[in-house]
Amino acid sequence: MRSALKTFVALNPEWAVCGEAGDASEAIAKATELHPDLIIMDYKMPGSDGLVAADRIFSALPNIPVVMLTRFKTGELEYAAN
Repeated sequence: MRSALKTFVALNPEWAVCGEAGDASEAIAKATELHPDLIIMDYKMPGSDGLVAADRIFSALPNIPVVMLTRFKTGELEYAAN
């Protein structure tokens, strides 16, 4: 999925992928290091879930939007992600 998203982003010449992460800890570290304009992450991640990672990113970088993807849509998860 990450590779497909990277390819999709590369199709627009005005967008660029500035970093990738394989797990929640790396996502948090990369976000605080790179300060991207947008973060796209999966809910299911090794080490922690995307909600925990997004919460930590929001604490450090409250103005960076996070788009969360998942195949596990539930009402509870949707509520928690908002």
